[in-house]
Amino acid sequence: MKKPIFLLLMAFTILSSYQVKQFETSPKKYTNELIGWTVKIPPGWEITSLKEQKRVEKIGIDLLEDFVELDPEKLSHILAFHKGRNNAFDANLEIIDSMNQVNYAERMHNFKYIMMEAYKRGGIPVDTTSYTVQIDKIPFHVFIATTVTPSGVPLTQEMYHGCINNYELGVMLAYSEEKEKKALRKALLKSKFAK
Repeated sequence: MKKPIFLLLMAFTILSSYQVKQFETSPKKYTNELIGWTVKIPPGWEITSLKEQKRVEKIGIDLLEDFVELDPEKLSHILAFHKGRNNAFDANLEIIDSMNQVNYAERMHNFKYIMMEAYKRGGIPVDTTSYTVQIDKIPFHVFIATTVTPSGVPLTQEMYHGCINNYELGVMLAYSEEKEKKALRKALLKSKFAK
């Protein structure tokens, strides 16, 4: 059975998540005390249910099982919100044992390789790019993948990974329209980390 491309894109976010305590989310903002991170949720966007997150997580585990060992018991989604079917924000944390930059750079290289192989095996044509960006003075590695659905709708997924307080924060932005891209990027790029 062929899975919708959007679900495949969403499923990739599970690569960077271990079980950590979840924190309260108000209708307008989310704060995580472990990393001192606060993000404002754009008006008109809905918090994604844990049931939906688990459904997408299962698709990701099935898709990526040939590439990496994933333990669903160690997975935790700290924040997810969406607007419509193709636009979403999904954030995860992973405890990092070593903050050695060489190991982290290698980890990011491996992440990009796994992503490319998963797209290739799924028969999904994709254009990619990667770079680094600062979010509130924290460096993040960024991997962007753009594809087109069989009906011609462009879909983009931006994956951000940064180290904060011995955790790796992984954030995925998925969108099909410029307006939603701007809202998602603004939410992430203007988010704050307590110093």
